[in-house]
Order: sequence, then C-alpha cells, then structure tokens
Amino acid sequence: MAFLSTKDLIHTIGESAALGAAGFVIWGDLNLTSSRHNCSRVKSFLGSRLGQYITNVTRAAEVCSDFLCQSNGRCVRQDPRAPHYLHLSANSYHIEPSGDGEFAVTGWHSQRELQLLANRFRCHCYQGYGGERCDSLEPPEETENAALRTANSAAFVVMLLILNFII
Repeated sequence: MAFLSTKDLIHTIGESAALGAAGFVIWGDLNLTSSRHNCSRVKSFLGSRLGQYITNVTRAAEVCSDFLCQSNGRCVRQDPRAPHYLHLSANSYHIEPSGDGEFAVTGWHSQRELQLLANRFRCHCYQGYGGERCDSLEPPEETENAALRTANSAAFVVMLLILNFII
C-alpha cells in the first residue's frame, strides 16, 4: 500500500487550494481498511505527512483570506498556470503534532510573505460580497442573480459531461 508523496500532495491538495477550491476529496479502495495493520498505516499517514500538509494549506488559505479578502472570500491564483501555492513559509511558521491527532501552528508571516500573496493571488468573494478585496456588500438581488448564473453554469457543465459520456 503506497501513500501520496509530498510532491503528489502539492499537485493534488495544494493545486486545488491555489485554484480556489473550497475542499477536496480523498478516496481509496477497500484495501485501506482490509486489516488492522492497514488501518494503522492510514492513521499514521494522517498523523504525519498528510495531516501536516492539510494543516499547512488550510492555515495558509486562512491567512490569505484574512489578508486579501477580509475573510469574505477565498484566494485564487492570479495566473492559473503559475506554480504558486498556498503554503506557510517554513521560515515564519512551525507545525507540530499536538498529541490529539491535530497539529498546532505557531509563527507569524512577514511583510514580504504578505506581499507575495498579494502579487500571486486574488480574491473570489463569498456570496453577498464583492469588490477586489471582498469588502463591499452586494445588494440581495445581485447575489440572487449570481447564484442563478452559477446554478445555470453548473447545469450546463453536467449536461456537457452527460453528452460526452453518451457520445
């Protein structure tokens, strides 16, 4: 049984976060839980590399959202193809297991690190907020129209996927 390497984590979870995804899904086959030994290995992976990486990306996304979007949006790469990720700087932050299966983050970002975020990422505002920094409240009718456009876009994508599957 093989687990994702750090490079694989960056190119899956890290890539998803940098492109503004609100979450991610990890799956595997029944082999992951087929024995006590395998379950222990999965738990160990969660308590080490995977858990630490998820903590790093989650905290970096929170820092970016707080700084760029006033906590009213998610950070998204300005250039979707650029190799920029939402990662805490090892020079400024330290991540340690806290003993309860969680990880504790200590440290604080530098002004240079915040400037890099501003240069590399932009805000994708949560529903009800707008503006470059998500610092404007949108009127309810604009919010409803945006939600309707999003629903229509999602329905169109699903239809294309179905057509692609049929053809």
